[in-house]
Amino acid sequence: MTEKMLYTQFLQANIRRYGWQSFIIKIASVFLTLAFLLSAFSSPSALNISSGASLWLACAVVLAFLLWCGDGHSADMMDQYNQLYEAAQQEKVQGAKMKIDCNHLSVTAIWRPTILAFHVPMMAMLILMGLAAK
Repeated sequence: MTEKMLYTQFLQANIRRYGWQSFIIKIASVFLTLAFLLSAFSSPSALNISSGASLWLACAVVLAFLLWCGDGHSADMMDQYNQLYEAAQQEKVQGAKMKIDCNHLSVTAIWRPTILAFHVPMMAMLILMGLAAK
């Protein structure tokens, strides 16, 4: 195998990995929201403020926000690897040059329409359920 083929296979593997991570994070977010909603509908007294529901809601909202940030990071990394793959296919990259910035927290990644449209309704459901409990 040539060096270019190995390099493109490496890039494809990373793109696939970050795609799966984004998918798993979305599933975890759905399960978190469903678990909270099912517990609210199965026993409304579980959302009573005296039962500690506000603390439970705060933990669920924080976890949902962290999942949202993780999904944005995965999508951002996947896009960066996609750009490297396209450059490698057009032979703009020599050898194993990689310019991926993993050390930054991309705040703009969580505001992408595909990320935003998925996670904001989940957060809204959690917050509205918590407000309805009061």
